[in-house]
Amino acid sequence: MTDSGDRSIASVLQSILRNIEHIVRSEIRLAKAEVRDEVDKAGQASEILVGGAVLGAYSIGLFLFFAGISSRWWLPPEWRRSLSV
Repeated sequence: MTDSGDRSIASVLQSILRNIEHIVRSEIRLAKAEVRDEVDKAGQASEILVGGAVLGAYSIGLFLFFAGISSRWWLPPEWRRSLSV
């Protein structure tokens, strides 16, 4: 590189502008990567929540099924007849 006293003000300003442009583009790339990572994390969390909701729905269904079966044994006979329609 040449001695700093030999450079003109215009070339120094151009160099500064190039460096600022490089920094801004690097920051934009970094921000995109961070957003992509956060979206991936959110996607994984939503998959877990959906899986839990599905398991919860099956659990409720099984509970209601077995509650309906067991209710036939402890309900009065008149009520059991109405359930077997």
